[in-house]
Amino acid sequence: MEKTLSMKVLITGATGFFGKHVTKALQPHFQLFCVGRRDFDLLDPARADAMFLEIQPNIVVHLAAKVGGILANKSYPAEFFYKNMLITANIWELSKKYAIDKLIYVMPGCAYPKNAKSPIKESSLWDGYPDEFPAPGALAKKMGVAAAYAYRQQYGLKSSIIIPANMYGEFDNFNEYDSHVIPALISKMHKAKNNNVKKLTLWGSGNAVRDFIYAEDVAKCIPHFITNSIEFECENPSLKSVCNISSGTGYSIRELANLIGEIVGFSGEIAWDLSKPEGPSNKVFDNSNMKKLKLDCTTCLQDGIRRTYEWYCKNY
Repeated sequence: MEKTLSMKVLITGATGFFGKHVTKALQPHFQLFCVGRRDFDLLDPARADAMFLEIQPNIVVHLAAKVGGILANKSYPAEFFYKNMLITANIWELSKKYAIDKLIYVMPGCAYPKNAKSPIKESSLWDGYPDEFPAPGALAKKMGVAAAYAYRQQYGLKSSIIIPANMYGEFDNFNEYDSHVIPALISKMHKAKNNNVKKLTLWGSGNAVRDFIYAEDVAKCIPHFITNSIEFECENPSLKSVCNISSGTGYSIRELANLIGEIVGFSGEIAWDLSKPEGPSNKVFDNSNMKKLKLDCTTCLQDGIRRTYEWYCKNY
């Protein structure tokens, strides 16, 4: 892809985990404007408006969100709902106001119904309620799908909606309180190894199956959505521009823990606390639409975790 300096691309949430990967992936090709919370508070409509007025973007890659793991979502459900709903509404309205060419919207896979059958297709997005704990924040983010349809119908605003599987990689949040499963396990096992802990207790049964994908691979797909018009055949018109980015392969949390333990060098016993939540039993995403676009995410889980752990060791 040739460098397109005439195309101004605004990345919200650029200082976050995935934002850093997206910035790296887009840097060679576009004129980037990377903003984080310290630059513009997107909860404040006036500050969000000032951001659009100052940058005058052609493309918006919207990544900014209130995110966290099971414990954080369980502890602060109203905060997750309010902040994600307000940010989502502000970005869509201002994208219309400033007549951008296209909005790329990234939303979490936890927005899918709790009982969605794996491999989960984009067409199942409206078929039920999400898992209990992330539901408030996930539903707020899910309103971006409704917004995409509404703003396309009324104003002709083009958009693509990307739903990655469980992303992990460098720059992730390794705080055990509000991190996702891979960074949390890396942090716990690294500390347990260094402290010579003989037994480590993890949440749930270890039997829940998840779909993990290396964040750098997902970020490398973003340019395709910027430069191409994406629309799939779908009975529900609100879902025509929605695309999973997924490995299409499931791993149990037990398998994941064993793999991370091997990479980190933790040789102690792993116990499972059945009283703690673990979410849906099986959550693997269908990647048929992604394959139709000839996109691929090639980093295997073992290599991706090894790179992530190497980064963790250098930065923590």
